[in-house]
Amino acid sequence: MQHKIKISKEFSIKYCKINGKQFFIFSDKNFFFIPKEYTFTLEGNILTLKCYNRIDDSEVKRDFNKFASQLFRIIKKNGNPFIKKLIFKGLGLKASLIEEEKILELKLGFSHLIRLPIPENKIKIKIIKNGLLIFGHNLVTVCNFMYKIKSLKLPNIYKGKGIWYKNEIIHLKEIKKS
Repeated sequence: MQHKIKISKEFSIKYCKINGKQFFIFSDKNFFFIPKEYTFTLEGNILTLKCYNRIDDSEVKRDFNKFASQLFRIIKKNGNPFIKKLIFKGLGLKASLIEEEKILELKLGFSHLIRLPIPENKIKIKIIKNGLLIFGHNLVTVCNFMYKIKSLKLPNIYKGKGIWYKNEIIHLKEIKKS
């Protein structure tokens, strides 16, 4: 009996053996215990788990399937980055990225540029036509950084100009007609 799990390129997985016990160590210092009766091979980006012990026993099959699904869930959760999008609505709202200094420069209609340091090794930013794409493996870090950017220029309640989350819905007020 075997299971194959595809691993993304950005995800690092290491094998470790301590006092006769096997462990997988993941990129964010999490580890996962591997029982002795299971073996694995890692070829390219495919992890193959095998169980050679008493395959005819239904309890062993159930335990092996449960182990493989837990490992798959952890790899899927830790391997795929969270991608969030901010949209700039309005004239003159722009962003630029200074790679060597790890700084995000924002032009938000004020008399000065706003410079935000990007958290090192936690977040990657890609500038698109009318906004930003923010990538990261930790959802809390990504969302906190997004909130920090959005709080610099909240959407206007009458015209809607400002920084918006991708699927954010804000009901705009009507302008009073006299």
